[in-house]
Amino acid sequence: MSNYCRVFLAPTKDTSAKKFEHFMTFFERRFNCRIHVLRTDGGGEYANVDLFCKSTGAARQISEARNQASNGKAERMHRTVLNMARSMIFASRLPVSFWGDVVKYAAYVLNRSPTSANAKRTSPMEILTKHAPDLREIVAFGSIYTIYRDPGKNSLARRAQVGVIIGRSDETKILRVFIQKESKATVAQHVRNIETLTSMEQNSQI
Repeated sequence: MSNYCRVFLAPTKDTSAKKFEHFMTFFERRFNCRIHVLRTDGGGEYANVDLFCKSTGAARQISEARNQASNGKAERMHRTVLNMARSMIFASRLPVSFWGDVVKYAAYVLNRSPTSANAKRTSPMEILTKHAPDLREIVAFGSIYTIYRDPGKNSLARRAQVGVIIGRSDETKILRVFIQKESKATVAQHVRNIETLTSMEQNSQI
């Protein structure tokens, strides 16, 4: 057991089954291992998961209603992720509208961090990949970076923009960046930290 954690944002409850299917496919291919058991509460959002579990051979277990201890590991992980996300978004000074991004990034960081839940405080990613994670991939949530872009045929177009880091994907490893002047999020591979700027307020002056 690795204690690996992954967060998906579900706009509606009926998307939960699809999110699990996506996770199971990614996890088994990425780490070359099988998921044998899915433990959930009895919420209606998991009603469609049964058919998928049967088709893949995974067993479905339902935790006891109104008894958090029966699914204690998930409850503890939920609390740990939220506590880390809360600290990260306060430190970044970004608005709470970035809550979904920071929760996903907290899980990303936890997967690469030593944990007392594993033997020798090994990180979840090291257990799954048999290699220590590259901690250079972790940057502070909300830190200010310059994003380099290909101007294409327009040689006079801006080649760089300032944005803040709001996440990184386990699947692509590409950074998610919010460009404040355009009020939109984008992905970027070529970035550079601006150490002289420390907050969103300073970013707005650029």
